[in-house]
Amino acid sequence: MAGTTDFTTVDLQYRPQLGKKTDYRIGIVGCGGIVQASHLPAYRMAGFRVAGLWNRTEETARAVAARFDIPRVFSSWRELSPHRMSK
Repeated sequence: MAGTTDFTTVDLQYRPQLGKKTDYRIGIVGCGGIVQASHLPAYRMAGFRVAGLWNRTEETARAVAARFDIPRVFSSWRELSPHRMSK
């Protein structure tokens, strides 16, 4: 048919092009549904390291940290500053 495109051969490159660096120290503020369902699984799939997290409810923060193997739960969001996370 004239004017049609065979989309089976088109490379759409719809996935993000990630760099080689994956050793970011990511700090999470808030452990709600979007973080648990989207952000943390995506970081894990990309190979990014989450250094720690904080949540208003410490019990939730500890549960999420355990579920996603996150090494540190912060007692305040202010502790998430880069110079403190490197320790």
